[in-house]
Amino acid sequence: MAVVIRVVTLTYRGVSTPSQWTAMFTSLPAIGLVAVFTGFYFLNWIPPVPLSLKFAGIYHQVEKTNGSYRLTFEEGAWYEWMKDSDDVIRGEGPAYCFISVFAPTSLETTIYHHWQYRPFPKSETTNKRPFHTTDRIPINISGGRESGYRSYTVKQHLSPGEWQVRIETEDELVIDQITFMVEANNIQLRKLETRMY
Repeated sequence: MAVVIRVVTLTYRGVSTPSQWTAMFTSLPAIGLVAVFTGFYFLNWIPPVPLSLKFAGIYHQVEKTNGSYRLTFEEGAWYEWMKDSDDVIRGEGPAYCFISVFAPTSLETTIYHHWQYRPFPKSETTNKRPFHTTDRIPINISGGRESGYRSYTVKQHLSPGEWQVRIETEDELVIDQITFMVEANNIQLRKLETRMY
């Protein structure tokens, strides 16, 4: 904020202005933007710098082949032509959480896949219960790859309900989160598709 005020002050130096408050009013939008983003960072509403999520999704299967990952997911309905991961797992799994996280070249750190679960409410009038942790799995990452450091975790024997995977730093700052549903295993699977990443 001090830098913004100094730049505006230098810009107006030697210029006759109608009011001495002009420089201050000129710098208010920039100061406000800095304040808003600083607040968002500390409220955990934006990802922790310098990590950023390039891609993430939930899959039926993840296989590494020839330096690429084959991601298998359930085909979407005709109107879901942009679908590239699962938002529903039918049956008790397994479910794979695949991520690609960008980090600077020299950075080596640990992030976590924080798997959380809550059962479906017993009725529509019942308040939803909070999510409960089932696993918090560490992943050691190293930066430098342009499209991000790729990795995945897997969860077996999923109970029906709402699930989320929070991608977190060591001090529990959230980089992003993925939500999905698990439905009972008597539901027919749709055709499975694959994509390479």
